Amino acid sequence: MNSALFRRLAATLCLAALAACSGSNGGALIGSSDQAAKSNSRPAGSCAAPIFNNFFGPPSAIYLAGGGWPVNGIGAPPSVGGGIAVAMKFVNPPPPETLCLIQVALSYNGVGINQVKVALYSSDPKTGNVGKLVPGAVWSPIKGLPAYGTCCVVQSLVPRKGVVINIPAGAFWLAAFAPSADKTRAATQDKWNYCNPPASGNCNGPVSTWNGKKWTMVPSVRAQGAFAVYPN
Repeated sequence: MNSALFRRLAATLCLAALAACSGSNGGALIGSSDQAAKSNSRPAGSCAAPIFNNFFGPPSAIYLAGGGWPVNGIGAPPSVGGGIAVAMKFVNPPPPETLCLIQVALSYNGVGINQVKVALYSSDPKTGNVGKLVPGAVWSPIKGLPAYGTCCVVQSLVPRKGVVINIPAGAFWLAAFAPSADKTRAATQDKWNYCNPPASGNCNGPVSTWNGKKWTMVPSVRAQGAFAVYPN
């Protein structure tokens, strides 16, 4: 079997395993995405094998439903971590790729508007922390997240129509942001569900948090939020 065919077969099997997981929407793989992502969703077999994937284990252990990183809008109380965005680091080994699909396990914690923004950043070559925004790699608003504590609905995000998102070889950060408080509503409280440590061989990795002013890397390697990145 040639290598290209093998990569696509591996991706199809991997995504099929995710689709087998039941969720609050009756087992559908896509929990929510922005309108562009909905209208341009791609069949599983059109993506190659993942650059990064910590959705391992049987369907009931795709991600940890009862634990996750807080993703709160500015104005959230200190008791829930305050206003905080969070980013997970991954590495794309050579060769360079273009993005086909990102899947991420985000959930709504019941406060504020049920919404989140996801963005992809390069890694700063000097600090190793979150660097520059990858052109075209912002998905917002992502609405209708599943309730925190339930399993297993993920958000599936694809490039907007006509947009090519380049992923050179190197390190990247996938980040999630929640809406801030305003005069009409409280700051949103979301969660980025952890990958499941017993089931995921690569569950731990670098994490960075944003307090509205700067990114700060978490001092020790921790369980990351669950996500996967697929190239074309």
